[in-house]
Amino acid sequence: MVRGIIILVHATIVPDRAHGHRRLAPLGGEPLQLTCVLSRRGTDYTGGESLLVEQRPRAQSRGDVIVPEQGEGLIFTTRHRPVSGSKGYYRAKLRHVVSRVLSGRRYSLGVIFHNAE
Repeated sequence: MVRGIIILVHATIVPDRAHGHRRLAPLGGEPLQLTCVLSRRGTDYTGGESLLVEQRPRAQSRGDVIVPEQGEGLIFTTRHRPVSGSKGYYRAKLRHVVSRVLSGRRYSLGVIFHNAE
């Protein structure tokens, strides 16, 4: 059950480096995050693609590149996601990475849905 919302505005500028992270859930758990790109790709900035990296037990990490356009949103889990395995479902760790912005500024809006008391 979602009990609260945190809203963040983030600017990524040159020469920002790509960084992967998982939220540490300081509020007692943050299961979902929405990221919406506010800048125009190709006009306001270049680079800055979103990458979701999934870490599976006893397997190599797998990444998916997502290139959202201005106004498009991306909803993802902040720590784990359910994955179907041979013995049922298990939790795979998930990291959200933004690749390096090569030119300009990339503004994004982050909304974290948390279940803290």
